[in-house]
Formats: sequence, C-alpha cells, structure tokens
Amino acid sequence: MKITPVGAALEVTGSSFLLETESERFLVDCGLFQGGPDAEERNREFPFKPKEISAVFLTHAHLDHCGRLPLLQKQGFSGSIYTTAPTRDVAQFILLDAAKLQEEDAERESRKKLRAGETPVLPLYTEQDVVYTLSQFRPVIYEQAFSPAEDLQVTFRQSGHILGSAFLEFRQGDKTVVFSGDLGSPRRNVVPDPALPSTCDLVFCESTYGDRMHKSR
Repeated sequence: MKITPVGAALEVTGSSFLLETESERFLVDCGLFQGGPDAEERNREFPFKPKEISAVFLTHAHLDHCGRLPLLQKQGFSGSIYTTAPTRDVAQFILLDAAKLQEEDAERESRKKLRAGETPVLPLYTEQDVVYTLSQFRPVIYEQAFSPAEDLQVTFRQSGHILGSAFLEFRQGDKTVVFSGDLGSPRRNVVPDPALPSTCDLVFCESTYGDRMHKSR
C-alpha cells in the first residue's frame, strides 16, 4: 500500500490522499483548496489521472474535503464515492451551492474579460456536474467493514465532527492505516462522541487546531 498526500499536508484545505495498491488507485477525500492567490489554479489540475481512480472514500461533507469531487468526475472519474448516507445528503447542498457560486463568479469575470477583449473564464464545475457526481455516491454503514478491492477492507467509524462524519480504517493483510478526517470533541450533545480506532500501524491525523489548548467541556 502506497499513500501520497495530495492536499492538506503542511497546509490547510484541499484535503486528499492518494492510496495505491498493487492493482488499483483510490482517493480519501477530494477537497477544494481555499484562499491564497494560487488556489484557483491548483483546484483545476490533479497530480494523477482521474479516470485511473477506482473509488473515493469521503470522510465528511465540508468543502475542503469534498469540494473537487464534481471536477474529478468531469475529468474522467467514473467509480463509486463511498460515504455515510448523512454525508451524501449534506454534500448535495454543499456542492450545489459551490457550483452556483462558481458559475456566478465565472459569468461576472467573463463579462469583464470580454469587454477587455480577453478570453472568458469557465467555472470549475456546474450544477449539472454536481448532479452527475451525486449519482456516484454509495452509502455505507458505520462499523461495517466492506471490501472495495481484493485484500482491502475499509471501515467507517464515527468521528463526532459533523452530521455523518467518519474516520476511516483501511486494512490490507496484517497492516491497518487510519485516516482521521476531522475529529470532534466528546460530550457535545449534537453529534455522537468520536469512536476509538482499532489497533493500527499508521495514522494520518489532521491537526489544524492541534497547536493550542482547548477549553474543557
């Protein structure tokens, strides 16, 4: 198993990991880069061929984790997007809203460029692209391991971040790798407490707010 961070490594936003087995390639999350002058350019290109990705595993529906899924589909990805049913429902609203804003921004910017005799711009993706992408979502159930490929088991566990959020356990042979996604705090009375992972060999843990003391609840 080979794992390559594609975003949110030594930076925030654009969360994504490329996971490669001997025969297939997968993504954990496919987030949008936000802020900074180069975000737009980075969002338009992937450092791999989308059509070669067999499946995507989505931890939750925030834009920095799911925001480039329609672009992935638009550029050739045709596999399944595995996530919890609540995440699929929330992602529908997040992605449609993002597409609408991108279309409006592109239209506004294109009017300026046409007046200046320049080439108009295109949105990253449209609302129709989102509709196509949503048809690729496949709901999974917490704590029920499944095999998206030979000799690979995946389990979604409660991360307590937002509705439907999960951290993911990948088991291949005798090795287990955990991707934390975003983790919530316990005892919030809004979403369930985060579950505990199984014994594992490697953890990819997001730590955007890990450098500060958090108020006790």
